[in-house]
Amino acid sequence: MKELEIFLQEHFSESDFVYKPEHPLLLRGPDALVSGTGNLCAIFVPNGWEIDNPAHLATRLISSRLALPEHCRTVLLADGVGGDFFLLERDFGLFTSLGDSALPKFIGDSSDFGSSRRMEREIQAGVLKTYDIALTLTEQSYRITRTRRSSSSPEPSRRVHSNNKSSPLESGFLKYSPRNRIEIEGRPMSFLSGKNRNNVIQQLMFAASGAILERYTLDTGIPYPKEKPVHVAISPVAAEAIDMRGKYAHGAAFSGTSLIPTDDLETIQSVIELNRYVSESF
Repeated sequence: MKELEIFLQEHFSESDFVYKPEHPLLLRGPDALVSGTGNLCAIFVPNGWEIDNPAHLATRLISSRLALPEHCRTVLLADGVGGDFFLLERDFGLFTSLGDSALPKFIGDSSDFGSSRRMEREIQAGVLKTYDIALTLTEQSYRITRTRRSSSSPEPSRRVHSNNKSSPLESGFLKYSPRNRIEIEGRPMSFLSGKNRNNVIQQLMFAASGAILERYTLDTGIPYPKEKPVHVAISPVAAEAIDMRGKYAHGAAFSGTSLIPTDDLETIQSVIELNRYVSESF
């Protein structure tokens, strides 16, 4: 049993917290949620790749703040973690450890946002437009791919291959150099080279993390959006590995990433053009 789960059991009723909660729009959410009357607190514990690069922790915080209620407050438990993590101190309501005697009181105090601020409703509303566009592109590309594959005499097509033309992504002090970035018609995309479901999911999470870092800037816990087009992640096996109606396709769309289940260049070019049209229509 994890230390955080033990802490929660010792200080709160089991009906008032969820350890490792699932959210339909989050690829990576908080490690725990504690609720009460008019209160919701999200607790984060850095995982291995977030310790290696805090940019991934920042993108998990951003997506969680966009998806959870505006009154949700945040706690980062970073025992023994230093360095760049302290640059995120103002973005979490409380930056502390499980041994902090003030932690239970902060979690239970709905009025205390600590170093961060209450989420802005307008930003949360705005993310739904990006989600709708990204999900529309995913749905259309799945349909196009299914139609082409069911054709009795498909025409020969050109395939996209990873060419690793990525450059470091930056948002303030946060930096991330994503793998498997490519360019098509001058537009950066992610090429998911995984051959099985688990590898595709992991690579999709990294691609979505990069897309979030490109799309938002954190300021005292508020993710302010930048004008960026929907990111495209290409996976030749996505149609078999990931359900278009499932959590991962929807979670990617919420992050501003559309999942394209083919490496067929003609289909991808159609998605690029559709993206321009759909973006203007919303």
